[in-house]
Amino acid sequence: MRNVVTVRPQGPAWVLEADLPGYPLTFLSGAQAEEAAILQAERQASGGAFTEVRLFLRDGSLAGRFLVCANDRRLPLSAELAALEA
Repeated sequence: MRNVVTVRPQGPAWVLEADLPGYPLTFLSGAQAEEAAILQAERQASGGAFTEVRLFLRDGSLAGRFLVCANDRRLPLSAELAALEA
C-alpha cells in the first residue's frame, strides 16, 4: 500500500490532506500547498514508502498525480487511473 497526499481547494484556501497526525493543513495558495505536499511526500519516501501526490483544480478535476519514490524520483501517473481507483 502506498501513502497518498492530496491537495484540493476548500473555499478560498487550499487543503493538504494526508493520513498523518496534524493533517489536514490549510494554505492560502495552491502553490504553497503543492510545495508542502511534495516535501511531505519526499519525507515519507525517504523512509522507503512510495507516496502518491494528487493535485486537484478549483473545478474539482484532477490536475495531476505522481509517485515520489525512495530514490527521489517522481513517476507521472495517468489521471484516468485515479478515477478507477477512487
